[in-house]
Amino acid sequence: MNLAFDHLVHFSHDPNEVITQLKEHRIHAVQGGQHEKWGTYNTLAYFGLPYIEWLGMNDSSLAQTVSDNELIKKFVRDYSKGSHFGTFALRTDNMSELKERLQNDGYKTIGPVAGSRRTENGQLLEWSMLFVQEATTDLEMPFFIQWGQEDDERLQSLQPFLNHDKQNLQFDALYLVTPDMNQLSTKWSELFQIQADPPDFSPSLQGRCQTLHLDGVKLILCEPTEGGIAAEFYETFGAGPFLASFSNAPHRYSFSLQGARFSLHP
Repeated sequence: MNLAFDHLVHFSHDPNEVITQLKEHRIHAVQGGQHEKWGTYNTLAYFGLPYIEWLGMNDSSLAQTVSDNELIKKFVRDYSKGSHFGTFALRTDNMSELKERLQNDGYKTIGPVAGSRRTENGQLLEWSMLFVQEATTDLEMPFFIQWGQEDDERLQSLQPFLNHDKQNLQFDALYLVTPDMNQLSTKWSELFQIQADPPDFSPSLQGRCQTLHLDGVKLILCEPTEGGIAAEFYETFGAGPFLASFSNAPHRYSFSLQGARFSLHP
């Protein structure tokens, strides 16, 4: 069984607006489709298999009745905070084995929950999701996803969406703020069976961070040091992802979009 970074979920009050906004930064985003069972829809930007989903709500009455999808329930709970990075997903190739392993480690799981969305051209895409129920006020565990297609098949179908104005951008790191970096890095590195680097001070973030080497995209846990951008996010939204980093850009720069930060570098 393999775990890899799948996607970052950006809770958004206007996913369609993102398409125009990202064009200014030569990043190609497209309308995804409708989640007919959940009252939500999305905009997507792909960087190979890893991608960002801007999740929006087009039927709040329906979304508020959803009881079997922890992602939608979290989106509804956090909606009043405004647009921001909400959570992220790890991809698995064996959901049943993953569920058994989590339960053997003492975690209570919810699912698998079947998911689907209708694309703009009418195609129905399907997947399954697994959630971990935790009693925590710290950074919540990501959810897990298994697609109805093999990775190679999915990557081939995504080729038309990967042209970021001829930039071969790679989603290389996701930064997450947590007040308990040391404990969480130990927990996640053991649970996900990945390497964790020793903590280090980040001058650009003005705080201590620790890197977890997940397949596809690095996870970088950071403490909310006063005066840093991690603390700024933490004060508004609590623990969670706050910065997405991309490599292979023509030069180094950063920008903010709908309550979140993006950093690009060569």
